[in-house]
Amino acid sequence: MIETYLLKSSIALAIFYGAYYLLMRKSAHYQLNRLTGLVCILFSLVFLFFEFDPFARSIIYPEVVYAMVQQVSFLQGNLSSTMQSENQPLNLFLTIYWLGVIVFSIRFLWGLFSILRIYIISPKSYLWGFKVVITDKAIPPFTFFNLLFISNKALKKGPQEAIIIHEQHHRDQWHSLDTLLLELLTIVFWFNPFMWFFQKAIRASHEYMADQQVLKMGIDPLDYQQLLFENRTGVTLQLGSSLNNGTSLKKRFTRMLNPQNQIQAYWRVLCFIPLMIALLTFNSFAQSNTQVKTLTKAEEKQLMEQIRQLEKIVYDAQMNNKQLALNSVKMPVKYPVYILEKQRKKYKVSPAMISKISLNTIADVHVLKGKKAIDAYGSEAKNGVVIIRLKE
Repeated sequence: MIETYLLKSSIALAIFYGAYYLLMRKSAHYQLNRLTGLVCILFSLVFLFFEFDPFARSIIYPEVVYAMVQQVSFLQGNLSSTMQSENQPLNLFLTIYWLGVIVFSIRFLWGLFSILRIYIISPKSYLWGFKVVITDKAIPPFTFFNLLFISNKALKKGPQEAIIIHEQHHRDQWHSLDTLLLELLTIVFWFNPFMWFFQKAIRASHEYMADQQVLKMGIDPLDYQQLLFENRTGVTLQLGSSLNNGTSLKKRFTRMLNPQNQIQAYWRVLCFIPLMIALLTFNSFAQSNTQVKTLTKAEEKQLMEQIRQLEKIVYDAQMNNKQLALNSVKMPVKYPVYILEKQRKKYKVSPAMISKISLNTIADVHVLKGKKAIDAYGSEAKNGVVIIRLKE
């Protein structure tokens, strides 16, 4: 299931970043760029949990099918509790994925530890509305929420007004919260380049917004550009690297004087709404059961044969003839994934859970097979999916 979620979310991220790059990269409304980027990322993470399918239909099967499904579930539950399942082969994809998560989590925690260490060992003071952390390290000024980290040398020299305005804007706009969220998401999607592209674009918007705020306060653009050359500023949590935002000064010089066209920017943002609706509809349609057919006589016969095979496996296991039971497990018995649907929410449940459901509470049963089942529920659904919808 996790493979399917990561794959579909990654595809959505790629689609949204393509639209973001085409529509927003030249926009000078940087606050809107920032919010649009964050919404696109969050939508890509959660849209799989919502359904938007006006074409869904229910298929009602004969009562004998419900009874057979329950019997198979009950037998599978007994088998699981009687004998240990055979070891599953190691999933190479998941192994690599979790190794990456561990590496980037360590990187993230090391960055937090570096900031915490500077905070603990450094003297502090209250200036310009900040709790100022004065360090002997030769670092550019940066904010982390209401903490302003600044070198002792820069403090003695006397920070320029522009730097203070710049850092106050980062604080007031909660850019540190964005940075933490983006760092956590890049841990989960470390393998997806589009998550890294989104992170870079949003953090660049942070700098462009702060630069514009400095100029709005009457600071001369040429003087400010000279100051940036001398002293890089910005909210940072470049974890595992230097305390430096990394946004190109050349781009900042170009962007800080760009005029804003608010009407055009809002029209561009509206283009994302039909894209979100299309993704929701496509995802729901991919999981819909409109093409499911009633079980044929041959399929019912096959299901009954599976029940008999399962009964034999359970009997052998209960009689402590485990070798015979293991040999029986190797027989071509197909185990479906069981999904319980209640109030339009779907839950993956164990066979034991299914066996306890009363027939009177079942509204209908859907069966997914082949590619459609795998697309909807991942590789574990290669033997089919049984979806049992309960009455409201």
